[in-house]
Amino acid sequence: PFSLRELLKQLGISLPATADANVLSHIELLSDFKGTSKQLAFNKLHIKLDESNLTGSAMLPKLGKPAARYTLALDTMDADRYLPPATVPTEAPAKPAPSGGTAAAAGTQLPMELLRALDIQGRMKISQFKISNLRSRNIFITTRANQGKIRLKPISADLYDGRYQGNIVLDVTGNTPRLGINESLKNVNIGPLLKDFWGDDKIRGKANLQAKLTARGLDPVAFRKTLNGTARFEFKDGVVKGFNLAQMGRELEALLKGQPKPHQKAPQETDFASITGSLTATNGLVQNKDLRAAMPYARAIGAGKAYLVNEELDYTLRVKFTSKAIGQGGRTYEQMDKIALPIHIRGSFSQPRIKPDYDAVLKAVARQELEKQKKKLEDKARKKIEKEIGDELKKLFKY
Repeated sequence: PFSLRELLKQLGISLPATADANVLSHIELLSDFKGTSKQLAFNKLHIKLDESNLTGSAMLPKLGKPAARYTLALDTMDADRYLPPATVPTEAPAKPAPSGGTAAAAGTQLPMELLRALDIQGRMKISQFKISNLRSRNIFITTRANQGKIRLKPISADLYDGRYQGNIVLDVTGNTPRLGINESLKNVNIGPLLKDFWGDDKIRGKANLQAKLTARGLDPVAFRKTLNGTARFEFKDGVVKGFNLAQMGRELEALLKGQPKPHQKAPQETDFASITGSLTATNGLVQNKDLRAAMPYARAIGAGKAYLVNEELDYTLRVKFTSKAIGQGGRTYEQMDKIALPIHIRGSFSQPRIKPDYDAVLKAVARQELEKQKKKLEDKARKKIEKEIGDELKKLFKY
């Protein structure tokens, strides 16, 4: 065992900064090996890096080329410790966002020649892994790379009380790389996942997601611009943060009665029994037309779009409120004889503006009342005419 950090320092090789300055302080290798000038095989392999242990067997069938065959198992690793340290935000004013071409040029581009040269067949099992603060267990990854096509199939992992399964293909045989993704999440506890990844659990509950997506390009910006495909989502028994539908319902009721809005200090969140829907992505524009949500005191449908490139939303919920808690098994949105409250959600992904359109409901109620009065007048006039005709007929038959 030795310190890789100290060895590189003595050799005059500087390491990039890492989030944990103590990583790479312990490394050791144990293995049986045999080989020739053309290939090298490792059996009973055991590599210890800091607190992580990698075991199994590996073979380099073409020395000097990026080729490998392996069956490996990793016990545990916190990859965040080896990544660059998080940047500290400054007080400097924000610079204008770069144009699409500039942003693409500034992005991290794929190493095309290296990817085309890869010749890999391997299986990896990881007991515990953490990256971008996301934690997962029991990970299995099968990798095949040959003639410019890299396949991670299948991939599976346990994460946040649920299960992930995926199939990822990167094709770099042409001038523009093509990415294909077929993934699913089942019964994942989405709140803790979002809390770890983004620092905010904007939605909590059990999540089921399925996505089949494709993209093209040399960097992440290009992938967002060319994202195409479909996805379905289902959330159960959770909470959405950012607005309180029950409070909006009380405010609407007060306005309809001509009363002042009630002052509430309830948390800005909404309980739900289920939220379902589908997504369609077309060149970075993601649209949803069939959202349905069941809340204890409301039913809602929704439709709108999201722009992945500039990360902006334009979405509208239409909510019908009930007079009592009806739960998941109550009437559907279409079965409810109520006027829907439009709620517009617009702006950036990070700071959306949520605005209930109370005026639309008040105008609809006024139109409804006018229609009632009109119908009453028409019924009254009709009855009067029927009575006059009846009186005339009576006179006629009398003679």
